[in-house]
Amino acid sequence: MTDTILESEQTKYTHPDVINAEPDRISCLPGHVIDQILSSLRIKEVVRTSILSSQWRNKWRTMPNLVFDKHCVSIAASQHPSIYNIEFLRIVDHVLLFHCGPIIEFEISDYDPSHINVSPDIDRWILYVIERSIKELVLDVGLDEHYKIPLCLFSCQSLDCLQLFSCWLKPPTTFEGWRNLSGLNLHNVSITQDDLEKLISCCPLLERLMLTDVDNITQLNIHAPNLKYFDILGKFEDINFHNTFQIDMIRVSLRSYLNFKNNQSRLHGCSSNLLKFFDHLTHIQSLRIHNYFLKYLVAGVVPVKLSTPCIYLDDLSLCINFNDLKENSATLCLLRSSPNLRKLEIFVRINKQQTSTLIDAEPDRISCLPGHVIDQILSSLPIREAGRTSVLSSQWRNKWHTMPNLVFDKHCVSIAASQDPSIFNIELLRIVDHVLLLHSGPITKFEISNYKHSHINFSPDINRWILYLIGRSIKELVLDVLLDEHYKIPWCLFSCQSLQRLQLNSCLLKPPTTFEGWRNLKYLRLDYVTITQDALEKLISDCPLLQSLVLLDIDVTEINIHAPNLKHFDINGKFEDISFDKTFQLVTVYVDLSLYSNSKNNQSRLQRCSSYLLKFFYHQRRIQTLGIHNYSLKYLAAGYVPIKLPTPCIYLDDLFLCINFNDLKEISAALCLLRSSPNLRKLEISARIEEQTVLLTSTSYCWEDIFSRKAMPIKVRHMMIDGISGTKSELDFIKFLLLYSPVLEKMIVKTSGNVTPELIKALIQFKRGSVEAEVIWDDSA
Repeated sequence: MTDTILESEQTKYTHPDVINAEPDRISCLPGHVIDQILSSLRIKEVVRTSILSSQWRNKWRTMPNLVFDKHCVSIAASQHPSIYNIEFLRIVDHVLLFHCGPIIEFEISDYDPSHINVSPDIDRWILYVIERSIKELVLDVGLDEHYKIPLCLFSCQSLDCLQLFSCWLKPPTTFEGWRNLSGLNLHNVSITQDDLEKLISCCPLLERLMLTDVDNITQLNIHAPNLKYFDILGKFEDINFHNTFQIDMIRVSLRSYLNFKNNQSRLHGCSSNLLKFFDHLTHIQSLRIHNYFLKYLVAGVVPVKLSTPCIYLDDLSLCINFNDLKENSATLCLLRSSPNLRKLEIFVRINKQQTSTLIDAEPDRISCLPGHVIDQILSSLPIREAGRTSVLSSQWRNKWHTMPNLVFDKHCVSIAASQDPSIFNIELLRIVDHVLLLHSGPITKFEISNYKHSHINFSPDINRWILYLIGRSIKELVLDVLLDEHYKIPWCLFSCQSLQRLQLNSCLLKPPTTFEGWRNLKYLRLDYVTITQDALEKLISDCPLLQSLVLLDIDVTEINIHAPNLKHFDINGKFEDISFDKTFQLVTVYVDLSLYSNSKNNQSRLQRCSSYLLKFFYHQRRIQTLGIHNYSLKYLAAGYVPIKLPTPCIYLDDLFLCINFNDLKEISAALCLLRSSPNLRKLEISARIEEQTVLLTSTSYCWEDIFSRKAMPIKVRHMMIDGISGTKSELDFIKFLLLYSPVLEKMIVKTSGNVTPELIKALIQFKRGSVEAEVIWDDSA
């Protein structure tokens, strides 16, 4: 069912070339005819009509009557209780999330959730339909315990009809009735006698009242001036009517009646139940007296006929024990008192607590906090804790409904549930649906992270959330999910032009051919995302406002970055080549190449480009922070390495280099960068050791020539060199840095293992270009 809905919603994205040249026949039907057709179908079939024509695509979203029952779920799913419940919850949440018209009727019937507690889900649905001014509500659920009606329902003044089955009804002490309620049906409901009587009397427009097997009712007083239809079935001892002169139809069925002491004591105050019963029923037209109720009526004195005849009564049904003389007498009494009776049916019967509600006498201290303080508090809490603040005070009750940043992670679910992946995912599913359904403000950020692996396919749920968020103009979306397969991003997301920040983890990204980019996207992060090289390059180039780009372990070998406004770039993984095109705004770059080899592809590229170093920096004229990690310097050193760059990096003040000091070309590339960075302030170097590397000898690299020639001073104030093992090439490099750093204040040297004292002594004795330079040898490793 849910898959069908989502497929229908995405039709406009998956078939962009289908254009209706002229209206189809179905689309030309009058609107009231289409509405009549939809109202005759089950909701499952109604949603399926969305694929019939373009005019029908969103018709189901405006259906005023929403009825969810066992027919909503497929026959296959209904055979398995756990799957049935998940599917049923999905369907209701999906329809409510995307419903955009008025909701007149909302019905949950024939729903047996087995041993799963779905009360939070029903609470969520009720709260949502209340905000949509629901008029008719029907709840028929088979829980292990009676479903407790939430207090919010008692504030719904739009209610016109209410039907409750197997529920627990406890009105708050502040309840003043449903002012517009005309119909009330309570079936197997737990409620105290006082609460029921007050509820009935506080509904001034009540016209229809049905009570079936209502618990804890022994004596019932009905006070309802506009009541016209009354139906009661169950076990009770007494019933009284007050000011009910408008009643024209009554059905009463008493399951059993005994001459208890309570019943006898009531007769002392009233000599005849028969007279008392008809005292306020002067306009009765149809009367059904079934089971043992006639036995109740004959208690006390049975008159020959009623003092006031039932002149409007024309339809009478009686259940009589003909072996009871008093019941026979009562029957004759009713017949004598019904001069206009037209229809008579006779059936032969053979005998064989309270939770107090807190009322704020005056605003509490928390409620008096300024609004921005409350918002700041909520934004600092996990969403689970933010939701719990609704019980703190009346002013806080709905505060979490307007939280702009929604982050769902492992902290949303209880510790016990988080131990079992299947339970964790079901709980997280409920929580997300609950929050989205009741959220009433703008949604700036939506994040799903730490979503655990499970064999249940939750892709339809994530699709539903994304589709809903697009309609709310989401600005920041973070998806970090771990499913059996990479989660495939739905095509509808590519039409979301409100996106400003997007972060995807373990996803499959395949933009449609019609995709023209996210025009407002400023931040993009892709972790372990499957995407083709061409699609990735097109995606980047089609986001004109892109300022920050992070690519981690993307399965591409060669990438060309074309982003005129890009300022921050971070790439980590296995790739063979990277190029920049018109990226003159870049200020921060981190490149982490986990592996590099002199493959044939790399050799062929060198024939087209003599120097990777020159190519890399050609479009990075404003670079301020640069991190060259792992094998990245080896990649840059491939080909020709110049003495210095033709265009110096005058803005570069923070540099990190990972160097193999036994690689002559890497040392040359590092020196090239130092010579080309006249304003460098901070330098960090990490020594990298590679296997099968030929160690440099004293003649491999002529440091004497370097020291003898005039070098550009390095204006670094703070240096840190990590992973030093004490080789001569490492010490020569440190010696060079100390000699040509006239403003150096501190150099920290960290070792990778045991270093001889002689080397430490040599390091300390190196000549320094700065008299303030402090060298710290750190061998804590």
